[in-house]
Amino acid sequence: MTDEKNRDIHSINAIGPFSHGIWTNGFEQIGDEEALSGRAQAIIDNFKDVMLQKYSIKEISGFSLVDIGCYDGFLTTEIEKCLPFKRIVGMEPRQKNIAKGMKIREYLGLHTSVDFVSGDIDTLANGSESFDIIFCSGVLHHTESTTDVLRKLKRRSNRGIFIECQTYAPLIENNFVNRLIDRFNKKVVEPKDIIYRFLPKTIGVCGFKMETDYYDGSAKDLSVVCLPSPKYLQTALLGVGFSEPEITLSPINFRKKILSQLRDFRAVCIFAHSDKPENTISRVDLYVATYEQDMLAKILSTGLLIKLGLIENKKSCLTMFYRFLINSQFQRNIQRIVNKIIDMMGKDHLSIEILKNIKYKPKDKLNFEYAKYQMSKGETEIATTTLKKIVGELNADWRTCYRAFALLTIINKQQNNLTEYEYYKNLLKTANPNYPLNILEKTFFELVTLTDSRI
Repeated sequence: MTDEKNRDIHSINAIGPFSHGIWTNGFEQIGDEEALSGRAQAIIDNFKDVMLQKYSIKEISGFSLVDIGCYDGFLTTEIEKCLPFKRIVGMEPRQKNIAKGMKIREYLGLHTSVDFVSGDIDTLANGSESFDIIFCSGVLHHTESTTDVLRKLKRRSNRGIFIECQTYAPLIENNFVNRLIDRFNKKVVEPKDIIYRFLPKTIGVCGFKMETDYYDGSAKDLSVVCLPSPKYLQTALLGVGFSEPEITLSPINFRKKILSQLRDFRAVCIFAHSDKPENTISRVDLYVATYEQDMLAKILSTGLLIKLGLIENKKSCLTMFYRFLINSQFQRNIQRIVNKIIDMMGKDHLSIEILKNIKYKPKDKLNFEYAKYQMSKGETEIATTTLKKIVGELNADWRTCYRAFALLTIINKQQNNLTEYEYYKNLLKTANPNYPLNILEKTFFELVTLTDSRI
C-alpha cells in the first residue's frame, strides 16, 4: 500500500465515525453502522414507498426537498438516487460532517447534485426558502422541544414532512397490554380540551435525558433532550398545523429490520401533510363554533327532561333517582358506573356530553337545559327569566353563564331590543373573549336545525 493511500485512509478514519450508512462505489466501501446495520436502508425504502404512494413521479420531479440535519449526506444522496426531486438541499449544523461527506465522495469518486449547506433548524425556519418536502431523520431526539422544532419546520414545509426518530415506545405486540398503557396515560394526562370533541384522544408521552455536543450526531450544546413517543409525534404534528400524521414504519416493524441485536433500538417513521396556516386556523375555529353552537341548540329529549324532573312527571321516585344519579359527586370508581348508565340514557353524543357535565354546578346546568327547552316551545319569556336567574347569582357556573349571555343576546336580537342585545353581547365577550360571535347572527331555531342535521 502506497504512502498516499495510507494518508487517504488515515484522513478518512480521522473524520469518522460513519454510522448513518455505508458509502460505496461498487469496489470499496466506507462506513459501518455497527449496532444499527439495516437502519439506513429501512429509512430510504420507507421514504420511497411513502412518496410514491402520496405523489406521482411527475409531481415529485417538480418538488424540492431539504434534508435537515443531514450529517454526512448519506441518506440525502440515497434519496437523490431513487427519487427524481427537482432540487435537494442537505442542511447540517456541523461543518465537520459536511466535510466528512465531501471527503468520502471525493475518495470514492461519487458525484452528487445535492446542494450541501451549513445550517440548523433555526437557519431553515428563519430563512426565505420553503421546500415541498422536509426530510428529518435522526434529529428530533437530539432536541429539547419536539413541538417547538416541528412548529419551526412547519414554516418551511409546503406539502409534507417525513420524520425518522428514536422514540419512547414499548416493543410490545400484546394489544391488551397496550390498551392498559394507553388507558393509564389518558387518566394521567386528561385530554379534556374542546378539540378532543372532534379529534381522537391520542395521548403522547416523552422520556428525557441529558446530552452533550461531544459526538458528531448529538445535541448542539449541553441539553436535556426529548425522546418522544410515536403518539406524541402525531399529536405534536397535528398541534402545529400538519394534518393526517401517519405512522409509516412502527417501532416494532422498524426493529425487525435492524440486522443486529446489539442495541435496543426503538424508532419510528411518520409522514404528515402540511396544511396552509389559514386552513389550520379555520379548522380550529370550525371546531369551536360547532361545539358552542351545539351546546346552545341541542334540546334534550322529552324522556330525558322528564327523568331530570324538568318536565312534570308523575313517577317522582324515578325522577329523584336520575337527579341523584347525575347530580352527585361520586368517587372515581363509582363514577365509571354512573357514566355507563348515562351512556345508556343518552340517545346521541351531545345528550351524553350534556348529561355527564350536569354534575358540575347541577342547578345552573339544569336551569340552562330547561331554558333551551322553553325556547324550543316558543316560551321566550319563561326562557329569559330562567337565563337571567342563572347569570344573576354570584358564583354561577362560568360555561353556563357565558352561554346564557349568548342565548340572551340572540333573544334580544330577535325581539329587536338593541340596547339589551348590546349589553348581553358585551358581557359575553367579557366572559369569553374567544367565543365565536358569528353564532349570534342566527336565530335560535336556525341553530337547532343545523345541530339536528349533524346528529
